[in-house]
Amino acid sequence: MSGSPPPSDRGRASRPLPKPGILDIHAYVPGKAKAEGVENPIKLSANENVLGSSDKAREAYAGAINELHVYPDSRTNLLRKTIAERFDLEPERLIFGCGSDEIFAILNQTFLEPGDNIVQGEYAFAAFAIGAYACQAQVKVAREPDFRIDVDEILKVLDDRTRLVFLANPGNPTGTWIPFSEVRRLHEALPPAVVLVLDGAYAEFATDPSFNDGLAYARDASNIVVTHTFSKLHGLAALRVG
Repeated sequence: MSGSPPPSDRGRASRPLPKPGILDIHAYVPGKAKAEGVENPIKLSANENVLGSSDKAREAYAGAINELHVYPDSRTNLLRKTIAERFDLEPERLIFGCGSDEIFAILNQTFLEPGDNIVQGEYAFAAFAIGAYACQAQVKVAREPDFRIDVDEILKVLDDRTRLVFLANPGNPTGTWIPFSEVRRLHEALPPAVVLVLDGAYAEFATDPSFNDGLAYARDASNIVVTHTFSKLHGLAALRVG
C-alpha cells in the first residue's frame, strides 16, 4: 500500500513513519453544519436528536459539575448495573466506549491481523472501515440493491480471511432495514469464527413488529455483538457513550 515504505526501511527513515496503510485512510467527514444563504439552519446531517436530551439527563449532568476533577469509574459500574437490569443481561457481557465508534475500533483491533478482512454493505458507516484499515486489514463491500442490505450479497464476498461482518440495521443513510429472519439466516450461514456485529444505533426508531435488534438472539451465540448508543434516541451525543 502507498504512504509508507516497507517495514524493513522504517527504522532507517529520517523521521518517524506510520505503519503501511495508515496514511491511506480517509478521515471520517461529518455532515455539513451550515447552509449557504440560510440563517440558523436546523442541522439534520448528523442525525442529532432535535428534541435534545431529557430533563432528568440534564439535571444529572449539571449535578456532576463538582466532580469534574475526579477520574470516572473505568468499569462504568453504575451504568453497567443499570443497563444490565433494564435489559436482563449479565453485567460482564457489556462493553462501554466513547460512542459506538470506539467499540467498532476495539472489535477490529481484537480480531483483525494484516491480510484479514471485514465485510460491510456498500452504504455502511465509515467507522467500520476506518478501524479495519488501521489494522492493515481489507474491507470487502457487499452490494445493497435498492439501498437495502442483501444477505446473499454479503455471503458472496465472504472468504476464509473474513473475521467480522458489520450490519447496521436500520441502516444510515439509507433508512432501510431487514427483518430478523434475514439476520438469523445470515448468522446461520456464517462460519462460527466470524463475528457478526449488529449496529443498532437506530434500532429504537424501528417500530415494525418484525424488527428485532438481535439482543436476545445474541444471548446464546458466541459470535454476535450488538451495539447501541445514547447519542440518537436519548440525545446524549456529546457524552459519547456506546
